[in-house]
Amino acid sequence: MTAQLRGPATGFRAAFGPGIVYAAAAVGVSHLVQSTRAGADYGFALTWVVLLALAVKYPFFEFGPRFSAATGMTLLEGYRRVGAPALAVFAVLMALVVLPTQAAVTLVTAALLANLVPVGWSASVWSGVVLLAVALLLGLGRYPWLDHAVKLLMLLLILATALAAALAAVAPTAPAAAAHPPLWDAAGIAFIIALAGWMPAPIEISVAHSLWSEGRRRQTNHRPSLPEARLDFHIGYGLTTVLALMFLAMGAWLMYGRDMSFAPGAVGFTQQLIGLYTAVLGDWTWPLVALAAFAAMFSTTLAVSDVYPRIFSRTLALLWPARAEHHRSAYWAFMILIMGGGLVIIVRFAQDLAGLIDLVTTIAFLSAPLLGYLNYRAVTHPSVPAASQPPRWLRVHAWLGILGLALFGLCYLIWRFA
Repeated sequence: MTAQLRGPATGFRAAFGPGIVYAAAAVGVSHLVQSTRAGADYGFALTWVVLLALAVKYPFFEFGPRFSAATGMTLLEGYRRVGAPALAVFAVLMALVVLPTQAAVTLVTAALLANLVPVGWSASVWSGVVLLAVALLLGLGRYPWLDHAVKLLMLLLILATALAAALAAVAPTAPAAAAHPPLWDAAGIAFIIALAGWMPAPIEISVAHSLWSEGRRRQTNHRPSLPEARLDFHIGYGLTTVLALMFLAMGAWLMYGRDMSFAPGAVGFTQQLIGLYTAVLGDWTWPLVALAAFAAMFSTTLAVSDVYPRIFSRTLALLWPARAEHHRSAYWAFMILIMGGGLVIIVRFAQDLAGLIDLVTTIAFLSAPLLGYLNYRAVTHPSVPAASQPPRWLRVHAWLGILGLALFGLCYLIWRFA
């Protein structure tokens, strides 16, 4: 009723939203944690890894909104058109990453909340509080609340990060020259893989993007054109790129060369992360910075907690159509299972945040070629209108990305285990 009184959203205004939700899901662990660690440990030496990962993965993320705009469906339906085995393979890959992913984003969010509300609770307890708040928010509002919440939270993060990075650039506090650790020893290669794994996000977020696009269509009753959907995507992708470079620069300017390292525990790590901002903005900004960082991670946890139950419940309905009427109840069942499993992992890794993040991001990197190939097959399927399929240059780009990721992943496995 309210939407009718205000007038229906049309054109790009109606299409705008899924790209920002995508950015909110992406700008979390990969940016706040991994990009900052890259700058703190290696200075600007790993900038090429960030830019290369963003370039290589671009087609696979672009295929999500492209397929959704062209067909009015999600990539999960695209996988099903390719064949039931393709959808089943995707479900197996998601089963491997869902619990550590949920645990990683929740643990960082909980640690930031623990800094904001210092009542002495452990990170595990705060993680339960975060997940309860997320479940309540999603239960009350579903996509419309998700859409509105992440737009506000992303705005807070962008403003705080841009201001801090600008001040740090004017008056950097780190030494002008310092030798970074070797890039091509065991530790360096392992970190490069981990950094690239979630930069800017795991590729399954492209499926999430198509699901959020569906939610936006239902909210506005508007099916965006391909140019509208791609513009919305490019805004989100551009934000993830700029923010990744900002966080890397913050780590480089404020920690690199100062003989500092991040604490292994989640709460200690986030205290140092907030300290990067207050070092240039002033101690008086601590509450605002802590709130902005928490807002960014809460938006990520909100998006991740919504998308995996959506993926599994929709996959179940597609593989077993007779159970499709139970889609909504399956969504909540999967949410409970995923949150519960995530809490178990959090208890184990509360004092080894870097270890948890490196594990899940490495798995994401190794699965990237297969997920990218599934996206390619879906968007180039004959059922997709020819005019909406990727142009030749984007197809070549995608194949180069698939082959490059597969080759690098194979070399890593041989080097790691042989």
